[in-house]
Amino acid sequence: MKQWITISYLLSTLVVFGQGPSPLPLTILNPSFEDLPGVGKVPVCWTNCGSAEETPPDVLPNAILGVNALPWNGATYLGMITRDNGTREAIGQKLVKPLKAGQCYSLTFYAARSEEYRSLSQATGLPANFNRPVKLRIWAGEDLCTPRQLLAETPPVNHLDWRPYTIDFKADQAYEFLMLEVHYARTDNLIYGGNLLLDAFSPLTPVACGDSLTAFPEPTFEYRITGKLNDRMLNFFYYPKPQHWENFDAVLPRYSREIFFDGNFQLEKGYYYNRKKQLVLQNPYLDHLIRLFKKAKGGQLFIAVPGNSETEEMLKIEDLNAALRFFEAPMDRIVVQPYSKANPDARWMGTRQGVLMRVVE
Repeated sequence: MKQWITISYLLSTLVVFGQGPSPLPLTILNPSFEDLPGVGKVPVCWTNCGSAEETPPDVLPNAILGVNALPWNGATYLGMITRDNGTREAIGQKLVKPLKAGQCYSLTFYAARSEEYRSLSQATGLPANFNRPVKLRIWAGEDLCTPRQLLAETPPVNHLDWRPYTIDFKADQAYEFLMLEVHYARTDNLIYGGNLLLDAFSPLTPVACGDSLTAFPEPTFEYRITGKLNDRMLNFFYYPKPQHWENFDAVLPRYSREIFFDGNFQLEKGYYYNRKKQLVLQNPYLDHLIRLFKKAKGGQLFIAVPGNSETEEMLKIEDLNAALRFFEAPMDRIVVQPYSKANPDARWMGTRQGVLMRVVE
């Protein structure tokens, strides 16, 4: 009798105060994509959700593809690509239990990009390096490989080292399936070959709604002046330097070879202190060139921007012009044009992997 009274009291207390058992985390099966490495191989517990006419994702590392990075966790990790024919790789699985409608969840995983990811171009049929940055989209759905709710989308993953990503979301329905899909960095239908490496997915952990836990790594910039110093604030302009660094004609041949664009067709940018001792996020090489060009007497600076397509050239030019305006460049003395419309026989300085420059007196 006493036991019955005690249990009744406890149950009534839980009802009065609205308390109940806390929801448990939902484990993702094979969250680190452990399996024997292989090309076009889906890791165990996962299903290919990509195009049936294309190969599935890859279990890495794999020397054939040129992807040799060590895993963050376990022995292997997942590699997925976007292609230059518009197709994208994806995988999915059924959750051990459905998401709870209205419940908020948090998820952490590790991501990276490989500088080398060899495959065949679907557009040309020739070997190509699928090394541009891409996004990850995480979906929930009612059936396998049938996305319904976009739970999260990362920024383009441009870093080569493993970095943690944390997302949080609120489930609209009691979805039973999870899908991971890579997607192009831009939203203007520009397609290309890119890659994404994934490892170490945490369980889907129930959290209180309202407090955003989403956290993405800061974008990177690889300073070429001293090698690859990712995410360093480099006091670039105050290092001891030869006197000719203040001469535009002497600096132009060197610095024109140091201006590049990232996988999103944006100028590579990094933190540095400019001549006004202001900390800025821009391209230090272009900054230094434009500052010297403004001091030079006369002459017109021509900048040609190469690209694999007219759209790519236009996107690069758009961001380059924005940087020039930021530097208060004398636009009446500067001509920015697609390399496809420039004079190929002119004496250009720079590189076709970045920009080409010349001065006409």
